[in-house]
Amino acid sequence: MNNYLYAWQLEALSSWLRCGRTGIIEAVTGSGKTNVAIAAIQDARRRGLFVLVVVPSRVLMEQWTKRLVESLPDSRVGRLGDNFSDRSDDCDILVTTRHSASAKKPLPPGDMNGLIVADECHGFGGGILRKSLLHEYEERLGLTATLERSDDAVDKTLIPYFGGVCYRYDFLKAIEDGVCAQP
Repeated sequence: MNNYLYAWQLEALSSWLRCGRTGIIEAVTGSGKTNVAIAAIQDARRRGLFVLVVVPSRVLMEQWTKRLVESLPDSRVGRLGDNFSDRSDDCDILVTTRHSASAKKPLPPGDMNGLIVADECHGFGGGILRKSLLHEYEERLGLTATLERSDDAVDKTLIPYFGGVCYRYDFLKAIEDGVCAQP
């Protein structure tokens, strides 16, 4: 599972696991947050959990779906939103947009526990979109490059829901590690 992860990604995954499989990974754009999330999803699927991946756009829904199908070929990956209407009962991993998650509230099937992965989680603090942060998921992973907003949603919504930032990886460290190029 971990042979394709950079050292920082292994550290981030380990930190998230130590935090009880909850938390936000704040890492510079292009550093590979998605790879950390896929490793967390692989862990969840090995334990038989349902996984909900919530993304901000249709384009990201397609990108995530492609990556998940490639990385977890034995898992059934569904989509909800933009003319897709898969249900959690019909798949192991459901990729959905924030708006569809807010409206449809896809829960883990039956009494199953689940992992929710929120890509670009800083955008989930708004009034309607915060409804996509479903409390039925006990394991929670937020991904963002910058956990900043102009309102109080970070402190009032995002930190309480995800349990805080479990790992930070900034631009200078990414350059030092050779993960990102110097500008």
